[in-house]
Amino acid sequence: MNNKLIEVKTYSGRRALEYPLQIKYPDHWIDVKVIAEQIEEDLVSRCRKRVFLVEDLRGNRYLLYYDMGLELWFLVE
Repeated sequence: MNNKLIEVKTYSGRRALEYPLQIKYPDHWIDVKVIAEQIEEDLVSRCRKRVFLVEDLRGNRYLLYYDMGLELWFLVE
């Protein structure tokens, strides 16, 4: 499983946590909606990730995560 650094446009409301609205893949922006979300924490390093399963308008699904320590988005390929 490879993790690729990716650009993400997000929504961040006053009361809501940040979530993805668009991803840049491979070289154009794709509108997405969140299908599922979870938080994972590494037991040793205690690093947290917010993991999102998203879907585009064509039904293609992508697995993304936001590394809360690095403050970067990744696509799981």
